[in-house]
Amino acid sequence: MKDIITGGVYAVDLHGTESYEFKGIHPALIVRMLKEEKMYYVVPLTTYTKERWDKCKRKGFGTRIISTNSIARVDKMNIVSEKQVQGRYYNAGHLVIPTENEVEVVLARVEEYISLTDNKSNKEYRKFVAQRTNFEKVMDVLLEKQFDQFSYPLTIEGDISLLYPCTELSYISNADIKDIISKKFSCSSVAICKQGKDMEISIKLEKENLLTFSQPYDIFKTQKGSGNI
Repeated sequence: MKDIITGGVYAVDLHGTESYEFKGIHPALIVRMLKEEKMYYVVPLTTYTKERWDKCKRKGFGTRIISTNSIARVDKMNIVSEKQVQGRYYNAGHLVIPTENEVEVVLARVEEYISLTDNKSNKEYRKFVAQRTNFEKVMDVLLEKQFDQFSYPLTIEGDISLLYPCTELSYISNADIKDIISKKFSCSSVAICKQGKDMEISIKLEKENLLTFSQPYDIFKTQKGSGNI
């Protein structure tokens, strides 16, 4: 006999803490993971109302389960352990049992949702790689002191400070910026601060190290006849 029936509706402790999460014990359609028998992905169910259904239709990933008068919230899908599964879900003293076709429809929507999510993730990661690679190249130009090829506003005084467009950093994080700089420069700290449409990045160097940048930079400024690049 089965302890947990895949495709069944169970009371599941979703451990939600944020406003966008389901909180506490909630009915959910449950599916055992392929290789982890004590792990499940669950699709929370909420009672059908016209207002909720209209909201789900706008989002695009609510699925009606007419036999149980509920809506399967595919967009709130979660992964839980066996310990979070409290037992079969009852309504008016009877087990809640969706039809075979309703379960198939929900699972088809889950596959669609995951596929669309994966496609979006692939596109975003490609943009992340492109932006990180470009920032690394810009730092290489700075590291090599090729100021004539440096195309961003730059100041070298007490530290190295540059303005970098936010649009060129939209898919990477502060941690990436600091990681790249720490790999290339012997710096004591990196400060990042938003300035309008740009991100001001300040690289703090030891005095001796800073001189190796400031001296050729000052020569370059004199040759260019301007205070900044």
